[in-house]
Amino acid sequence: DSTLDSRLPNPRQSVLWSDELLGGSRSGEVRDGAFKGWMLENKSRVIRRAVGASSRPMSVTSFLAFIGSSNIQQLLGSPAAQRRCPIPRTWQTLELVHGSPHVFVGGDMVLLANSANDPAFFLHHCFIDYIWETWRQAKQVKQQDRESEYPRDDSRCSSAAHFARAPMLPFSPMLNIDGLSNEYTGSFYLLIISIGTLGDPPAHTTIAIADRGKPHKLSACVCL
Repeated sequence: DSTLDSRLPNPRQSVLWSDELLGGSRSGEVRDGAFKGWMLENKSRVIRRAVGASSRPMSVTSFLAFIGSSNIQQLLGSPAAQRRCPIPRTWQTLELVHGSPHVFVGGDMVLLANSANDPAFFLHHCFIDYIWETWRQAKQVKQQDRESEYPRDDSRCSSAAHFARAPMLPFSPMLNIDGLSNEYTGSFYLLIISIGTLGDPPAHTTIAIADRGKPHKLSACVCL
C-alpha cells in the first residue's frame, strides 16, 4: 500500500527500502535488504532501482478519486487514446494511477521488459488488485455485472489487443474479459481492507523511522 509512504515528508526514506526490508534505497543495483543481489530473469545483472528520483508513491487522494468514480469506461480507459476517442480523458484511469509508484521505484520498475523482475512489482500489483476489487464491491452491486461490464471495443480509444474478446496473452485460450471472473475473489483470494487507506495506521503495526532527525511512523504491510 504505497499510500502509506506518500504521507512521509520524504518517501524515499521509507523503511520499506532499508536493509531491514526490501533494500535498494541507493540508486543502482540492489545490494542490501531481502533482495540483495537479486538477478534479472536472464541472469545478466542484478536488478536496479532509483527510489525517489522521480514521481511519488500513490496518494490517498488518488485512491479516493478512483474509488469514488462510477464510470468503468473512464476507469479502464486507455492513456494512449486518440483524439477522436469519444470517452473523455482523465488522469484517474487505473493504468495511469498505477504508473506513479513504478516511476517512483525507478530502475527496472520503469522498464516494461524488466519490471516484473523486481519483487517490488508483485507487492505493488497486489495493491492495484486491491484497488480494483474495492471499486467493484462498492460500485458493481450485482454479481453478474462484474463479469460483463467491460469498456466498449473502440480502436480510437485503445489497441485491439485490449478488446474484450482478444486473447489474454500469454494465457491463451483465455480472453481479456475472462479477467472479470468472480472466481478470483470467490475461490482464490480474499479482499482484506488496507489500513493505509483508512487513516493513520494502528500503533501495533508501525515501524519507527527517522527523516532528518524527526521521528515518523510507517505501517509495514506486506501483501503476499
